[in-house]
Amino acid sequence: MRPIHPGGLLPICGARPSPQECNLLTEEAPGIRLCFNTSPENTVEALRRWIQA
Repeated sequence: MRPIHPGGLLPICGARPSPQECNLLTEEAPGIRLCFNTSPENTVEALRRWIQA
């Protein structure tokens, strides 16, 4: 799997991925970090949590 964006950030909009899909992402891209929001309005908050982790 090739990186989509040179900065390593790939926004995925729509339905939340299943645990199996998250596992696949982490297996195919070691070191990937996932963050989730509950609405478009709190996307920045989700990214801030990701950066602080």
